[in-house]
Amino acid sequence: MKSEIIIEKAKKNDILQVYNLQKSQLLEYNLKINKKEVTDNGFLVYEVSIENLLKSLRCRNTFLFVAKNKEEVVGYFLAYSLKKYIKLNPNFLEEIDVDKKILKENKILFGKQLVSNRSFPKIGESLNKEMFKHAKSLDFSLYICEILESPIKNKRSINKHLSFNLKKIGSHKDKKNYLWGIYSKKL
Repeated sequence: MKSEIIIEKAKKNDILQVYNLQKSQLLEYNLKINKKEVTDNGFLVYEVSIENLLKSLRCRNTFLFVAKNKEEVVGYFLAYSLKKYIKLNPNFLEEIDVDKKILKENKILFGKQLVSNRSFPKIGESLNKEMFKHAKSLDFSLYICEILESPIKNKRSINKHLSFNLKKIGSHKDKKNYLWGIYSKKL
């Protein structure tokens, strides 16, 4: 029997499953299990609290889509308008090394977290398509995201994003001195 995956906007009753899926993908948790495979399997670096996930359902500049197999959340995509992301991270524009002209000339969607249960490897592509379709309907013209490159390279995420036709446009170091690649795609 083939599973039927549905992509939809997240609802309040999805948040605990989103949070638990997120926790299972956090770098600090995965490093304790298997340091060798962590870069090949992908990971998240920073946690988004349940409170902030719930807020994302009410905020007009935050978008959360889930992929569901029956009632089970098997993936999700959390994104913000770049303006919203900058409010949450005021130093972001000063920290990044990209052509600022690109940022001024476009309405930008910032990808915060794209996560899929490893049993459903194609979910990321489906979530991307739905999020990008939604973003275009709101007149977003550019998508950007950041992927950790050092101290630990997130190879899986980089390869997935390149397969989605994103290009590396720059980099930045955050407050922990982690080096992030900045990737983008015209919508």
